[in-house]
Amino acid sequence: MARTARLERPILAAILLGCLGVLVPRAAAEPRPIETGGFAFDLDVEVPAPPERAFDAFTRETLAWWGHHFSENPKALYFDARPGGGFVEAFDDKGNGAWHATVIYAERPKRLRFNGPLGLSGSAVDVVTSLDFEPTDRGTRVKLSVHAAGEYHKDWPAAVEGVWRHFLVERFLPYVTAHPAGTGSAASVDASNPLVATVLRYRDAKRRNDRDAQRATLATDARMWFETRDGQGSKLDAESDGDPWAGWDRFFRSEGILEAAVVTARSVRATVSETNDWYRLVDRPPSRYYMTYDFDEGGRISGVLVHSIPGEPKPHDRVDEFKTWARANRPGLLEKLMPDGKLDPALEKAKQWKVSLFEWRRAAGLGLPEGVDSGS
Repeated sequence: MARTARLERPILAAILLGCLGVLVPRAAAEPRPIETGGFAFDLDVEVPAPPERAFDAFTRETLAWWGHHFSENPKALYFDARPGGGFVEAFDDKGNGAWHATVIYAERPKRLRFNGPLGLSGSAVDVVTSLDFEPTDRGTRVKLSVHAAGEYHKDWPAAVEGVWRHFLVERFLPYVTAHPAGTGSAASVDASNPLVATVLRYRDAKRRNDRDAQRATLATDARMWFETRDGQGSKLDAESDGDPWAGWDRFFRSEGILEAAVVTARSVRATVSETNDWYRLVDRPPSRYYMTYDFDEGGRISGVLVHSIPGEPKPHDRVDEFKTWARANRPGLLEKLMPDGKLDPALEKAKQWKVSLFEWRRAAGLGLPEGVDSGS
């Protein structure tokens, strides 16, 4: 009996492995050799914007100009421009996507370097891509260097160089030329859609503080919420604005670009990339968030929800350095600027922030970032 059991076990194992098939090497599935090699090339383009703007447009507004995606309609495409951060394409809200590359060097606004296959995903190849942002009399010269080694096909060098030439010359250059300072206009949304067009008109009117134009886009009882639609929200109209950050945004010259928009029959969920002088003073890259606009039957904005993008990385900045300086040199300042440890968006607080950040940067020898309004 014991001998029969010993015979049955290997026979049964062989039958099971044969049924699984993929686990049993066959003659037709023998490993095949691959050709290996490498290639390198350099490209450059001059864009009519300072290095800070060029760097941010490349890393934080990528979806607006990047011409190739794994998804037909990606939810987001961005760089987390710090060592260990990713160049990420999010397909949807369910966690599906692609990690195109890993950032291995980041020095805003001078240099960005990342390692990843990009469009060669699935092949055993290392591709190191470096970009230098050098100031010129007319803007910034963006110098690209690509080095690849590993699995190799003879048509790859020309193909990869051609794609990068398309990105830099035909996509990135025109985009930065059209948005040299992040003017707040739409980056890559369908402005022919009537709901999107209304959102753009409202945002433009708000930027210009044109109250009549704002009224023309808003429903009578429009409301505004932050993060969730709990309660009645704040009244949103041209007079009250409904936005507690409105004074802060105007004082610090906030600039928001619509990177993408998801449109339904009665709503537009816009992905917004925003920067301002406060961000520049603390060396923070633009932030990204959602703004969902709801519409009434007449096509007017009836509600606005501002909410975070799930999984969006926390940006790196110098806020902690400022706090350390303030505690040591200006006792009580942080309690005034950040009651309960949070930013107070009141206009008077914004003015105090600006004076304090100027003082801190002078003390730290950091200088004034390019593009910041030096007035009070």
